[in-house]
Amino acid sequence: MPANAAIYIADPSILGSRTLDAIGEVQSYEGLTRDQQASGLQLRLAWGTVALNFIPSGQLQDHLAGLRSYAEQVIEDENTLVYALARISHVRMCLGCVIEHQPDSESAAQQFLFRLNSELNGLLFLYDSIFDRDGQPLGGPATVE
Repeated sequence: MPANAAIYIADPSILGSRTLDAIGEVQSYEGLTRDQQASGLQLRLAWGTVALNFIPSGQLQDHLAGLRSYAEQVIEDENTLVYALARISHVRMCLGCVIEHQPDSESAAQQFLFRLNSELNGLLFLYDSIFDRDGQPLGGPATVE
């Protein structure tokens, strides 16, 4: 059951009401603040909630270095690795996702994360695997048949 995930995006301007309103599953959303600064978004869905926490810009480069290192360990195909590293090099925002849902809504939560990632043209880190915007696993346990 997904409880945590991360979505890496190159264009933070995509993350707004236009995108969230286009995803029919999102019933409502509100901004989160910390120390009077925007720190994320709280999404409400029929099956639960997803908090999208903005990784602070001062921590982003270290966070991305960890993702690059992980990608180098789990992506075996050279072309796929080059592609993934290129995508990572363009990331400008990371959304740390905290997912709350009932066990019987695991499939709905997963589908939503993949849909949101697709809408944001991002890379999704879920279940120790890196997924592309189309839901295809690039590396990690999900690539094992």
